Amino acid sequence: MAEGLFIEAVKEAGFSDKIEIASAGTGNWHIGELPDERMRKTALEHNIELISRARQITIEDFAHYDYILAADKTNLKNINELYADYKGANQPTFFLMRAFDRGSTPQENPQEVPDPYFGGEEGFEACFQILKNAMQNLLIYLQSKHNF
Repeated sequence: MAEGLFIEAVKEAGFSDKIEIASAGTGNWHIGELPDERMRKTALEHNIELISRARQITIEDFAHYDYILAADKTNLKNINELYADYKGANQPTFFLMRAFDRGSTPQENPQEVPDPYFGGEEGFEACFQILKNAMQNLLIYLQSKHNF
């Protein structure tokens, strides 16, 4: 969902040629699958189509991407453990996605994105709204850091 929302925000701002966006999980389950049907339905209700397929983060991602965001502390821990084996020159910045909940300055000790998978439809809508706000503020942050 975060990837789809960020792609849409970047496209609307006219920065698709300046920002490359990709999504990856820390586990190897669901590789090659579309997002959860309820997540896709919620996004479509807001005119966003989620079409990316699940993949697992790799050590090469640290060389390729300047920013890596995690939905929760467990995923951030897993990313940091993988990063410990990285020997490349690029030094990506890591954030929890909700670091941008309250604006374009990253917060200290942000909350985690709630996992909607074991709840009802309202959990997916709540997740959508949280991520929409965070991704819009992330874009403002990147604009200010990179002057575009």
